[in-house]
Amino acid sequence: MTTRTRRSSPRADRLIPALMGTAIGDSWGYPYTLPPQPTSTPQPEDPVISDDTQMSLALIAAMDRITSRGLARATGMQEIAYEFMDFNRDADNDRFPGRAVVTALDLLDELGPEHWPKATTHSGGCGSIMRLTPAALLADEGTQMGWAVTQGLITHNSPLARASTVMLTAVLLAEPTEDLIDVARGVASNPLLTEDRLLTDEEKESLTEDVRRALVHDIPGQNRPVLELLDMAARIREHVSPTLADGDTSDVLAEGRRITEVLGRSWDAGSALTSVVLLSQLYLDNWRTLPPEDMIHVAVNWPGNRNSRASLVGSVLGTLTGVDWERDGATPAFEDRYDAAIRSGVWRGFSRQ
Repeated sequence: MTTRTRRSSPRADRLIPALMGTAIGDSWGYPYTLPPQPTSTPQPEDPVISDDTQMSLALIAAMDRITSRGLARATGMQEIAYEFMDFNRDADNDRFPGRAVVTALDLLDELGPEHWPKATTHSGGCGSIMRLTPAALLADEGTQMGWAVTQGLITHNSPLARASTVMLTAVLLAEPTEDLIDVARGVASNPLLTEDRLLTDEEKESLTEDVRRALVHDIPGQNRPVLELLDMAARIREHVSPTLADGDTSDVLAEGRRITEVLGRSWDAGSALTSVVLLSQLYLDNWRTLPPEDMIHVAVNWPGNRNSRASLVGSVLGTLTGVDWERDGATPAFEDRYDAAIRSGVWRGFSRQ
């Protein structure tokens, strides 16, 4: 058996905590996402991951080849497309992937990986951000934003999806001492975007315009700019964060329905981004008294897209803090097929596993 090595990247050491957090949140929220949604959401005894973690693993396999072989953008995108196609054909792809993912990957299977731009949808769903962490963590210095954005384009190519991908990438690569809401709001001037070597100047300008104008549709009766939702999240933080100072999450759990009426239920990328950034910042505000798995539970308990929201919170907290989930006792035994990959951060691909 050939031993595979991974090229060093600035945040590669955070991949396992990020992937573990992704899988914990995903498998915790998965049983509670479809209606009717219960109010009691204990961590499942037999956790099952969904496409959120599966596609993150697929992206790990692709990014390992992109970085180890120094692949150019066009070839690298075909590698990612291949991995997503293999996932789409896999027998385990039966866990309610979003309509945009199914539509794009079915068409990609017909057209071939080199024609991925013709397969993409114009959906603003959260699929574009649910899996981007491996691109942000494994890409070479100066290309993290580029790979994170372009991987999302395979299935979701809309202003909201692109803007949300840019902002979440900036949050993932921030320092844990930074204000994550400010990082997301200020991404247009972030060197991760402005100095990225994979994106063209025209693409950077377009992405900046996406951030400024993208609308969130996951709010009853109205559409709001994603930047406006982040402003609302900042105000909610001021109200909610003090209630977590003693490690008690009961108030923020109780506020979930009201908050999701303001920020949306995380079905689209902008709503998911805003809730995830808020919950992650609330944890960073109170990390001395609050176990990270408690904030994942909050994400699961709020109504809406529970598993994607929770998987993203786990991913952000794992990336920013490097938390040892196993030491903290938060890690369940995952399905046999995926357990070793989640714990090691190595996945050979759906057709090779």
